[in-house]
Order: sequence, then structure tokens, then C-alpha cells
Amino acid sequence: MLVLGSWSGTGAPLVALAFLAATFACAQSTTLTADAADADARDGADDGAGDRADATAEGGCRPGEELCSGVCADLTTDPAHCGACSTTCAPGEVCNEGRCASSCTGGLQNCSGACVDLQTDDAHCGSCTAPCTLHEECRSGDCACVTDCTGRECGSDGCTGTCGGCPTGRECGADGRCFCAENCVGRTCGDDGCGGICGSCDPAFACTPAGTCSCGGTLCGALCCTGAQVCLDGACCDPTWSTNLPGVSVRGLVRDADGTLFAAGSSGTQAWVAAFDACGNRLRERTFVSGSATSTGLSGMTAAGDDLYVVGQTLEAGTDPGNGVWARLPKATLVPAWTNSLWGGNDIDEAWAVAVSGSDVWIAGTGAITATGSFPWVIRGLPDGGACGFNPFPAAGGGVGRDVAVSGGRAYVAGARDGEAFLTSWAVGECLWTPPLDCPCEPTGTTVAFQAAGAAYTEARAVVALGSGFYVAGFSDIGGDYGGMVARIAATVVTEAPRWNPTTLVDAYTALAAEATGSAVYATGTMGWDGSGESGSAVVARYGTAGVTAEWQVNPPGAWACWDLVVDDLGGIVVGCLVPGGGSTLRRCLPTGVCP
Repeated sequence: MLVLGSWSGTGAPLVALAFLAATFACAQSTTLTADAADADARDGADDGAGDRADATAEGGCRPGEELCSGVCADLTTDPAHCGACSTTCAPGEVCNEGRCASSCTGGLQNCSGACVDLQTDDAHCGSCTAPCTLHEECRSGDCACVTDCTGRECGSDGCTGTCGGCPTGRECGADGRCFCAENCVGRTCGDDGCGGICGSCDPAFACTPAGTCSCGGTLCGALCCTGAQVCLDGACCDPTWSTNLPGVSVRGLVRDADGTLFAAGSSGTQAWVAAFDACGNRLRERTFVSGSATSTGLSGMTAAGDDLYVVGQTLEAGTDPGNGVWARLPKATLVPAWTNSLWGGNDIDEAWAVAVSGSDVWIAGTGAITATGSFPWVIRGLPDGGACGFNPFPAAGGGVGRDVAVSGGRAYVAGARDGEAFLTSWAVGECLWTPPLDCPCEPTGTTVAFQAAGAAYTEARAVVALGSGFYVAGFSDIGGDYGGMVARIAATVVTEAPRWNPTTLVDAYTALAAEATGSAVYATGTMGWDGSGESGSAVVARYGTAGVTAEWQVNPPGAWACWDLVVDDLGGIVVGCLVPGGGSTLRRCLPTGVCP
């Protein structure tokens, strides 16, 4: 309570009146200060003024209040703004129904200079110290919540009720309006419930009612194979695809562990190498000529880690017309890391096949080819390109080396000598030499030689290791009529399949590949060839390993010879075939004998 002492001097009364005027000027506004007779009213009045200040901050005053210099005031009761924002009641006066007066009338209560009805006044509801909150109004002396649904169709009404609910599929927003709530929880495709979509499926996938993408065919990694497509190494492929390679002569094939197919041969006078995916689509290719050669062609290849090794022949100007050649190519680029010539004599030399075991490289070929003879040629190489070659049978009358396989730590070479087919071997670490070329080396494994019944000449053109034995394929000559040969060699026992001889011309096998299950081997070659040009028909054959029996032979249409083949993870047979006009095709045949 403020106690005023006695006044002395002429200025004291004026100072006291000014102080009281300032005190009353605050009543019923943002700051309500009690007079000397009502100290307790100060707290209650302050609370009410605080609510009004909040109302102003939220964008407006209560109904019946006016905004006076940033403060919400009830002009009917506020002694600081009595009847008008600019009217302040004198000290000792009250604001009674918008007029300054000496006392309150009509049952109104004096609350710090404001004449209010405690039954209805929002700032003094039931007592001078009981203001209602912003969303309440005074009814019969009690503060009651006032609902407010202006512009709202849902959500809270400001009290304990709601302004309404939203229909199924719609939600209430912060503004009290219903909106469509997208629902894509657990869904990757289909309707989001609001006319949009949660996403779409990749080609060949269909969206289910549950919002998931479903493959109606065969799931292949992230792809869906439909219809007759098959899944090959993560790609959806036609099961009998065919790829045309105009101007290219394909002679060697190898399939990498990741399903990439590599092919080698020649394009014009240049060596040619290319990579294909599991569906036969060309990924990259490269051509090159070795050193100063006038032409280079490739006949065999193998894969080793990140590299390919390729072998073939180069033609040179000068007294030595041709040499063998080999090269190492990174799979990623097919750009040769190096190319080196292989010299077997002053006549034509050819490298036909290559196999790798660790750091040991073995090559089979034919050396010193003349009109009257040649010799089997075996080459031992190193990854840096160093190599030396030798005739494994120097006492023989002549022969050829055609294929090489590595199995059980040994290198096996197949070919012909003295008119007989042979298979012989060395341990992979044998045949060390002092560079550059001198390394004569005799076989340390058993040499098996055989002649087809009644034949004057038999040649093993291909060899593949399978189980505890080997299979060889080639041809035999009986009275000038060449027929295809397939045989199994176990230790020194040779089991031949019946001679395949559908024509009186050349019928011969040139390559072999084993089925993954070991139940069959596949051979490829030509039939009805007259010995020159592009006559004859290509052939692919399947031989069951039980009994070495022919199960079927088919002729891929439009091809006159097939030089090599590989078997993929699904048992498909990919063959590289020559077609008339100097081109080639790659074709995937089925184990049932269907070829495109």
C-alpha cells in the first residue's frame, strides 16, 4: 500500500497528483496497477491485461475492446481509456459505463477504477482477480470456453469438442481443412489414394494390388525375363540368339567366370578380338597387327585372371614367310600389353591353342609346315612374353600339334604324328630353358597314340579333360573319305564312338566342350566340305559320355563351318561359325539340338 505523507511547499501536491494520474492511466490496459485500497487487485488485473496483450499479438482484441496505442482496452470500463482511447479519468474517479464518475452504479463492481459486472466481464469474472483466458468468456460469474469453428471443417473447436471429422482417406490439416493424405507406406507402385502414384515398375514387372512390383516370368536379378527369355548371368536373353559379324573370321572362343564371352579371329589382315555379353551383344572389340607383319590372324584363346592370351599366325615379308604369334590382352580394354612372334623354323609356323595354369602358359601348334611335312610344336611361355618351343617327338616322321588342356597340374597336348592321333603330357612346371629359344623337352607323361579302324590317317583336333579321362575329337581318312572322330582316353585305353561320315567329302570335328554335369561333350566342325572355299555345312553334335555315343547332330543354317564352342551356365552351346561371304556368326544352341 502506498502511504502519502504531509505536503509541504507549493509543488508537493502537484507531484502527488501526477503520480496518481499515472497510476490510474494504467488501469484496464496492458499493465493494471492497483490503487491504495486494493493491493490484491494488482495481480488479477495484470493477468487480464496479459491476456489482452496476447490477443493483440495474435492479430486482434476481444469483441467489445478497442486497440489503443497497441493495447486492447474496454472503453466502457478502463479508466485509462474511458469512452475513448484518449480519455483518462482523474484520480479518484472510476470509469462507469464509458464515463468518468465518482463511483460505480447499477450493481457494477469497482475493480481498480473499472466499473465491471462480475457476472459477465471477461477480465473480472466472479471477482476482480479472476480474468478469463483468450478462448473463454464470462458467463454468470464463471469463465466458459468459447468454441470457434470459423473457416474450419475439422479438428478442435478450441474447447473440448471438434469442428467435424474428415471422410475416409482424408486427414485434417493444421488449418482445420480436410485434405487427401497420400498413403505409400510399404508400396513401391500403384495408387497413392489421392489420384497420384507411389511409383512405377520397371519393364516386364506388373504392379500388384498391394503396391509391389511382381515378375510374371523369371526373376533375373533386378530384371524380369518374360515369354521364352532365359536368365543368363543377370541378363534376359533369347535362348537361341544369333549375332552376325560381317567381315570377321571367328576361330577361338572363351567364356569368362562372369559370363562375358570373348571371341578371337581375324578381320582382313588384322587380328580381331571382341567381348560380348551373355545375350550376344557386342561390348567392345579391337584389331591389331603384330610388329612388322603384313598380316596377323588368331586361332585360339584362353582367359587368365584379368587377361586374355591369344595365339595365331603372322605373315612376314622375307625368307621366313610365317611365324606363330601370341599376345596378352587385358579383358577391360583388349589393347595388347605385348605381342611376340613364335619361331619354329624357316617355313610356315602356326600356333593353334593356348592354356594357362598359374604363371605357366602352354601353346600347341605346328612348325616348319611345307608341302611335304611339318612337326608337332609345343611352346612353353611366361606372362612377360618370353617363350621357347620344341618338337616333342623329334624321331617321328612328322605331324601336327592342334590343342592343349591343363588338368591336375599337367599340360596335355593333342595332335597327330606318323599318321596317328596322339595325346601326351608334361608337368606344368617342366621344360625350363635358357632364353631365347633353346628348350628341347620330351613328354614325361604316357603318350597315347591310336588310329581309327581302317584309316590311313587320324588326327586329334581338340581335347577336353572330363572326370578321370580325356575326350578328343577330330577326323580320320579312309580311302580319301574323311569322317568325324570322337574318342575317350582313360589311362591308355581308347574308346571310339562310331565314325561320323554323312558324306563322301570332308566330315570333321574341330572343337570340343564339356557339359557342366559331365554327362555329355559337344563337338563342332563341318560336313561335306570339298577341301577349298566355302562349301559344306556347319555341324554341332552332342555325344553322351556313357558309352561315347552320338545323341544328335544339327546343322546351323547358313553356316559352312564352325571352329569353336563354349558351354554356358544353363547348358547352352555358343558356337562361332563361318558363313559364306567372309563373315561369321555367334549362335546359342540348346542342349536339345535346337540352333538358330
